[in-house]
Amino acid sequence: MAETFSLGGRQYRTVSTSTIEHDIATTIVIRASGLGELTLGPDELPEAFAFRLLNTLMESGRTFEILGCLLVPADISDIDWTPALGKETAAKLRLITDPEEKATIRAQILAAITGFFASGLLSSEIFRNSSKAEALASTTSGGTTISATGR
Repeated sequence: MAETFSLGGRQYRTVSTSTIEHDIATTIVIRASGLGELTLGPDELPEAFAFRLLNTLMESGRTFEILGCLLVPADISDIDWTPALGKETAAKLRLITDPEEKATIRAQILAAITGFFASGLLSSEIFRNSSKAEALASTTSGGTTISATGR
């Protein structure tokens, strides 16, 4: 069971087992925030990329929506998460005024960025390797290549 923390008088924890509904809802919010389009630049340091992810998230105005997808009240099962519960969580988190609770929210945002960063690095590396392999196959097989995406 994930560690719990208090926000606005209620105990929360991060979602650890997601349903397909949760996966899709989270993906929609991540893409709407612009995070889904970011990749590590060729000469970009990991710290700079993480900072760019954080800025993109904050500027998107979707920080609380993402937190609503990633956090669940501790007394609710992960599989009972719904988009409505995510919106309710986001609305409650927006109203936090306690400095310690704000620090907890910032820590959760940074944890989310770290997770996106790790996933982004992995998918960026896969994409780069896939692109290199496709380019090599194209030049060695006469120029016609069909990838798993059909391109």
